[in-house]
Amino acid sequence: MGIGSTFYALFDPIFHIWGEGWRSSKWLDKLIEEHRIIKKVSSTLLLSAASSYMLSEKEPFDQVLPLYMEFRCEFFTHHERNEEFLAMLAGLLDLFPKRYTLIRSLEDIHLTIEYRFKDLVKTLTYISESWGRDLASRAAMYHKAIESHIESIERDILPKILYTLLKVEANEEKISHALKKIECKRVDCIVKNIENRLSNTVLKNGAAAMNIIDLRPYKRHIAITKKIREIKNNRIYKLILAYDCDLTSYYRKLLNTEPCFDQKLSRIEQLSDNIWVSMISLREGCR
Repeated sequence: MGIGSTFYALFDPIFHIWGEGWRSSKWLDKLIEEHRIIKKVSSTLLLSAASSYMLSEKEPFDQVLPLYMEFRCEFFTHHERNEEFLAMLAGLLDLFPKRYTLIRSLEDIHLTIEYRFKDLVKTLTYISESWGRDLASRAAMYHKAIESHIESIERDILPKILYTLLKVEANEEKISHALKKIECKRVDCIVKNIENRLSNTVLKNGAAAMNIIDLRPYKRHIAITKKIREIKNNRIYKLILAYDCDLTSYYRKLLNTEPCFDQKLSRIEQLSDNIWVSMISLREGCR
């Protein structure tokens, strides 16, 4: 179930009372789509840090970071303003004593994300034996902050905003018009460039990288197996994975099913409470 469908499913009672028209709300769909883009780019940043760690090369992260900074400046600021606008509108329309609670909640979330990002970038200012693990671990914590932000917005804050706007029968078109717009082509270009830059940089180091966090569990093993077949055909013998569950059992399965699997050079590392990174190594020349 995707982000949007999960949100709508949680609030079937509200939609039942206030009508089906809001299921296709333009402003709500816009925010859900923005969350999807943010998660996608955050996952790529995490994968770049994980790749730097596994390859002991700063280049993957260094190549992605400038484009990510550009994305943050253009897209994050725009998205945060849209969220705060809706929270303010809901507070003003509802006119209850705690009308600024939503805005304060959003500001707290945004500050947490900013803190985690500064903590991540700080790892680039010093060199130590553990720089790779520090970088990847802090990238995992930053990614978690992003995920928590989106979960909190869609679980706790958007429903309050939606309920208030529905209650006062706020005009859908006026809300959509008031939300700040951003040039989609520009954002799509930045996102594509981030993904391509990571892919090309990792490839220079004889590897491929894949983030499977957003894949459904039953699709993950299929995706990994397909990717291994693909990289072998292209004479690539390292596959870096970022994911949110322990794949030790899958490694055991690879021992029995993948003749090229090199157990000695393969690694699994836990970066945070719910993020792992691994490098699946294959014997060079093996097909």
